Amino acid sequence: YGVMTPAGNTPGNINLGNDVTVNVNDASGYAKGIIIQGKNSSLTANRLTVDVVGQTSAIGINLIGDYTHADLGTGSTIKSNDDGIIIGHSSTLTATQFTIENSNGIGLTINDYGTSVDLGSGSKITTDGSTGVYIGGLNGNNANGAARFTATDLTIDVQGYSAMGINVQKNSVVDLGTNSSIKTNGDNAHGLWSFGQVSANALTVDVTGAAANGVEVRGGTTTIGADSHISSAQGGGLVTSGSDATINFSGTAAQRNSIFSGGSYGASAQTATAVVNMQNTDITVDRNGSLALGLWALSGGRITGDSLAITGAAGARGIYAMTNSQIDLTSDLVIDMSTPDQMA
Repeated sequence: YGVMTPAGNTPGNINLGNDVTVNVNDASGYAKGIIIQGKNSSLTANRLTVDVVGQTSAIGINLIGDYTHADLGTGSTIKSNDDGIIIGHSSTLTATQFTIENSNGIGLTINDYGTSVDLGSGSKITTDGSTGVYIGGLNGNNANGAARFTATDLTIDVQGYSAMGINVQKNSVVDLGTNSSIKTNGDNAHGLWSFGQVSANALTVDVTGAAANGVEVRGGTTTIGADSHISSAQGGGLVTSGSDATINFSGTAAQRNSIFSGGSYGASAQTATAVVNMQNTDITVDRNGSLALGLWALSGGRITGDSLAITGAAGARGIYAMTNSQIDLTSDLVIDMSTPDQMA
C-alpha cells in the first residue's frame, strides 16, 4: 500500500495537501493505494493522483473504517488495474472534477447504509471490463439511512460484457443532477439498472451492446426530467419490471425528451406493478425490418403518455398492449409508421 491509517477506534487524520502522487505497483499480489481504516479517520487532498497496479487485484482508495471521511478537493485522479474506489461503513467522500480510470474492477463502489459520495460537477468515470458505479445500502445499521450518490455533469463511460453504467440496489438514493451522461459498450451492459431511487435532468444514456437496455428499473422510482435522451442500439429504451417499479420520463414542450431503440421496444412496462409515465417524448424504433414496438405493456404493466410522438421503421408496431395491461395516452399523439400498411 501507499498510505494507510491503522484499524481500530483511534482516528487517523491524513492531509496530503496539493499535487501529491501515490504510486503502488505490486508485481506479485494485492496493491492498495490509500487505505483509511480507523473509526472517524479522515483523508484530505487536492489534485491528488493515485496510480495502482496489482498482479492479483488492486484498489485505488479503500475507505473501510466506520464513519471515515475523504475530501479529495478538485481535479484528483484515481487509476487502477482493478477497483477504483471502495467506500462503506457509513463513510463519506467528496470531490469535484474528479477522474476514475480503471480496468477489470468497478470504478466506484458505495456499500452499506449511510455511506455517501458527492462528486460535485464535471467528474468522469471510465471503466473497462466492469460497472462504472455500484451503490447498495444493503448492510450495516439501517438507522444511518440510505446509501447516497450525488453528482452533476457526470460522465460515465464503460466497456465490457454486463458492464453497467450505474447499478443501483435497494436502500440507495442517486441524484445525477443536470447534463450527466452514461455510455456503455458491451452485451447486456445496461446504462442504468435500479432497485432504488434515482433522479436526473438533461440525462443522456447511450448503450450499444446486444440486449443492453438504456434504463431498466426493477424497483423504486426513477425520475428523469426534460431534455433527456435515451438510445439503445440493440435493446430497449426504457423498461420497468418487478415490484413497484416506476419510471417518470418527463420532457417539456420546449425541451422534449427522446428515446431511440434498435431492439425490441422503445418503452415497456412488464409486470403488474410496473409503470412507465412519459410526457413530451419522441420515440423512434428501428430494428432493420424486424419486429419492434414503440410502446409495449404486458403482464399487467401500465404505460401513460402525454404528448407523445412515435415513429416506427419497417417491421415496427406503434403501440402494443397485451392481456391485463394498460396504455393511457392523452393530449397530442402522433404515430408515424414507415408505410401505410404498417400497424400503428
